[in-house]
Amino acid sequence: MCGYDGEILVDKSPVSGRERPWKTHKANSSLLAEAFSRIGKHNKAEKVRHCGSSLKFNVCPDGHEKRLAWANFCRVRLCPMCAWRRSLVIAHQIKTVAHEAVKRQPMRWLFLTLTIRNCRGDVLGDTISHLMKSWDRLARRKAFTDVVVGWFRSLEITRNLLEDTYHPHFHVLLGVKPSYFRKGYLKTEDWVSLWRECLQVDYDPVCDVRIVRNKRNIEREMKVLEQKGIFLSPDGRLVEADLAGSAVAELSKYATKSEDYIVYNRYKQRQVRDKVKLVPVVSSGVNWDKTDEVVATLDMALSRRRLLAYGGLLKEVWNELQAQGKVQDVEDDQVDLVHVDDDSICRCSVCGSNMLEELYSWIPDVQNYVKKERA
Repeated sequence: MCGYDGEILVDKSPVSGRERPWKTHKANSSLLAEAFSRIGKHNKAEKVRHCGSSLKFNVCPDGHEKRLAWANFCRVRLCPMCAWRRSLVIAHQIKTVAHEAVKRQPMRWLFLTLTIRNCRGDVLGDTISHLMKSWDRLARRKAFTDVVVGWFRSLEITRNLLEDTYHPHFHVLLGVKPSYFRKGYLKTEDWVSLWRECLQVDYDPVCDVRIVRNKRNIEREMKVLEQKGIFLSPDGRLVEADLAGSAVAELSKYATKSEDYIVYNRYKQRQVRDKVKLVPVVSSGVNWDKTDEVVATLDMALSRRRLLAYGGLLKEVWNELQAQGKVQDVEDDQVDLVHVDDDSICRCSVCGSNMLEELYSWIPDVQNYVKKERA
């Protein structure tokens, strides 16, 4: 092991037993740091290079739990490590805000996806600005305000590898009145027509609207979340008014994923359900020229933008919870990415034992986290 014989980090979800993706995100952060350095973003490169280099955990002596207690996160927007941690915070906040909102006013949940045609990298920033203005127009339309009680909106940008284009789009959680399905109901074609008018385009944009079902399979939902890299423990509040795991997973994805800007020289096709997905051949090596181009494009297009927003009752609830210190601004430079939920205990919740501290350091030669033994 290149001269290192310390214990390798093992941090698994207590729900599924799956290992949390510390190693993957740190390795991708290192690749991003190299790209930032080559395109002249030396300050960001230095921050991302050291992001998550040290992790301190509180660990149950009997092995029941392992909880992150401290880490040196950089909070650079494109950083895959910080994007993952932000997604955990967002997932927790969405569930917290939605749960509180339903206690104040009964509502049903819809999951809405709004798109625009793919664009070139040189107009990505302008396209995102156009999307934001189009959403503002939609949120003021009478057909929208008559039925929507509150909403949460997030921006995601994916990249078409074959066409070398970008696909910015919105994922939206809509809390609608219980009477929505009897009065004011909007079919998919109605949403397409509304969004087309608000986008001010001459084509029918792709829109997808789905009901967040009340019939729940909690075990399956936890697996869906964890497949997205989101690990939540059951909190006793998974009732019909709460959100399905699949909806939370989509909504809490941050704007970009490392797979969209770390570009490899070769890809292979893999059938995933009814779609063909391009999977990188890691052994082919990173295409640094294309990676640098994509990183520069995304970094410029996302600079100084707010990518998440609440509206209506959900915004009112979020503002109140923030004033009480129960939620935080995920896009703030000082956001706490260590304690991603309310569960910052110093005793094991299973056996009550005092937690012990373990410190791990990222070792580039090992490409993994290695436990640092106390002197």
